[in-house]
Amino acid sequence: MTEKIEFFDFDNQYIDEVFRIENENILEAWSRKNIASLLGDSKARARVGVIGNKVVCYYSYYAVCQEGFINNLAVDKEYQHKGIGRLLMRDMIEIARADNLTGLTLEVQEDNERAIALYQKSGFEIEGRRKEFYKNKKDALIMWYRKF
Repeated sequence: MTEKIEFFDFDNQYIDEVFRIENENILEAWSRKNIASLLGDSKARARVGVIGNKVVCYYSYYAVCQEGFINNLAVDKEYQHKGIGRLLMRDMIEIARADNLTGLTLEVQEDNERAIALYQKSGFEIEGRRKEFYKNKKDALIMWYRKF
């Protein structure tokens, strides 16, 4: 990838683009209202990755009891397979470290091999399973990053 990505804290100007990326990538996508609600929540941390003037990825987590519970993260389909996911994960871990978190956790659908591989390469480990967690009745793997 030759274009430079910059990460910024989420604000109102990014709602529509995050909503678009969310709906293109996530089966049980958040509504525009849910995405916008991150702005007024003191426990929420949300960031976007921007190339030029285009939002190409985002993530959000809630910080509760010094742990980060990742809500969603996604990369614009046009920018997938270009290393953006790895940069997103790196930024999220750096921000979580700066927020003095002791761990980050997420759920991922058991057959989402690309996402699982990205999380494992980023230092996450599978620590559990939630049976029939998703509307399609598939299990979720519970993954943690604890290397702070």
